[in-house]
Amino acid sequence: MTNPDQSTQDNRAVVIGAGLGGLAAAMRLGAKGYAVTVLDKLERVGGRGSSITRDGHRFDLGPTIVTMPKVFESLWAACGRDFHADVDLRPLEPFYEIRWPDGSYFRASGDDEKMQSEVERLNPADLPGLTCKNSITLKMSWLYFIHNPFLISDVLAIIVLI
Repeated sequence: MTNPDQSTQDNRAVVIGAGLGGLAAAMRLGAKGYAVTVLDKLERVGGRGSSITRDGHRFDLGPTIVTMPKVFESLWAACGRDFHADVDLRPLEPFYEIRWPDGSYFRASGDDEKMQSEVERLNPADLPGLTCKNSITLKMSWLYFIHNPFLISDVLAIIVLI
């Protein structure tokens, strides 16, 4: 990013909001030579991508997993950087675990067979919904739409399935 002391009226920018979108906008502006000031009402950056800590426990405020690393890779590339040189992104297994007071739990996984086993263990009647959801999620994926031409009828077909 440029040195704020060298900025002029022509190359300064203010981004309101330090969530993931605001930070991405600030990165892109900085890469274009703007002196960027980011303002947010919260004490820390990240918006819904951040967390709060209470009584020794951390609570995510939003996304807990990165499902589309290519979005981050393209953001870094737009800023002249290599995402993988800057960020050590590692797959976790399971992605996360949900625990209920009665001792039951659910382990979310990127492995289709493991997810099916978890759903079947908790409620076998939900298996058809999992298969349908995975199909809908794939079709609605941002990357799917970017890399595959689509018609409005495709979007309407997805909406009807929901």
